Amino acid sequence: MIRNTQLEEENAKLRNIVDDLSKRPVQAARSQDAATKTSGVAKYQREYEVTCQLVDRILDHKRAIRIINDTLTDLSDVSGIPKPIADSTLIAPYVEWKNARA
Repeated sequence: MIRNTQLEEENAKLRNIVDDLSKRPVQAARSQDAATKTSGVAKYQREYEVTCQLVDRILDHKRAIRIINDTLTDLSDVSGIPKPIADSTLIAPYVEWKNARA
């Protein structure tokens, strides 16, 4: 059974990851502003990149959450039965981003 202290610790770790990622765009945005204007990249591109980085870090941190058969699956259930979180339609942008970086 999960204890409140364990949940609080996990929550703090994930909050640190989010805080770290939220600081990065501010630092990197200055150098990318000129490149974004000249290349015509859509305004949302930076947000997409940061969101994918966040998902990547969370999946790296929480090893019990994995992509299995194009479905985001939680393997940490006490019953031992994998629980689907999101299907391939929802995770397709992340999978495409991850494959492009590999």
